[in-house]
Amino acid sequence: MRLRLTRGIYQFYDKQEILMNADIDNILPEIMLKIFHCHGISHGSKSDSSRGMHDGNEGVQWNIDIINSNNLIRTGVNLEGLKYKDWPIARFFEKELKTLALYTTISKMNDHEIVVTLLRDAWQVRARPPIEERIIGGKEVSIQQITVSRWENLIREAQICLDPKKSFRGRALQEVTFLNGTKRFMEVSPHLYMYKVVPKEKMITKNDIIQAFFKCKRDLEPLYEALKQELADL
Repeated sequence: MRLRLTRGIYQFYDKQEILMNADIDNILPEIMLKIFHCHGISHGSKSDSSRGMHDGNEGVQWNIDIINSNNLIRTGVNLEGLKYKDWPIARFFEKELKTLALYTTISKMNDHEIVVTLLRDAWQVRARPPIEERIIGGKEVSIQQITVSRWENLIREAQICLDPKKSFRGRALQEVTFLNGTKRFMEVSPHLYMYKVVPKEKMITKNDIIQAFFKCKRDLEPLYEALKQELADL
């Protein structure tokens, strides 16, 4: 199919439907339904650092995240530090340090485009303002860069974002640094996110976008299933 560029917008000569980054929000519900077989729940907004949708599961979730500063689009496997039923992330940390079940799956995967990150969420009522300490370990890493010792250290640092006085079933209180340099004690919780970036060159037609998301989901499914099984066994 031939394209032409008009004022920075690709247009098809046969007027096939075109989708740009600005339109992705409009088809997120359709993507969630077709790829993840659910009615997505929105998170964030254009005034936050990111926005997107997730499947609404209390525990392991499929997630689509759009970074507002650069329109980077990610899809991933998400486990937040929320109470749900007896703090699933706390139970995951405890078991993973004993069995390394998720690490075993990670170690068998060779996709360098998959990023594994443990995050520190600082809570301001229901908002999570950006902080310098957000990425646990200081930087995100691809699955090919994770060793046993690195993984264990990341989990232990993430674990202390939960309150030891409550058997790690609750938010901890830590000093965090806002991006303007201001320091403040805030409630924090950990957050596991394993994702792939959806290539921008695939974001042209609706069909292209859906196929790109389908591939990302397929590549991430071993991690999703391993994490879901680990929680189910607790």
